[in-house]
Amino acid sequence: MNRVHWAKMLPIIKAFSEGTDIEIKNMAGIWSVNNDPSFLQNPEDYRIKREPEVRWGVYKGTTYFTSMDSKMEAERWVKEYQRWSDINSFVIKRLVEEIE
Repeated sequence: MNRVHWAKMLPIIKAFSEGTDIEIKNMAGIWSVNNDPSFLQNPEDYRIKREPEVRWGVYKGTTYFTSMDSKMEAERWVKEYQRWSDINSFVIKRLVEEIE
């Protein structure tokens, strides 16, 4: 292993030392958390575990209208929409993006 290998691994090793979960890609290409990484594989086989993105969806029954970055934005959207529409009783749900 040369300096280039370790230079690519450095951010991952640093994150691991700070307590962040590290994921490793298995032979099937599936990522999973590894609590005891050896850091001897290719740098492309390691990554810092990503946190899922949280968004807020606005629904009327089962009909999806839109999604926002924050619940406050979704509430504002509902309030504004109800000002010029006769549609009431929206539901705001927390959405979580699935990470591969």
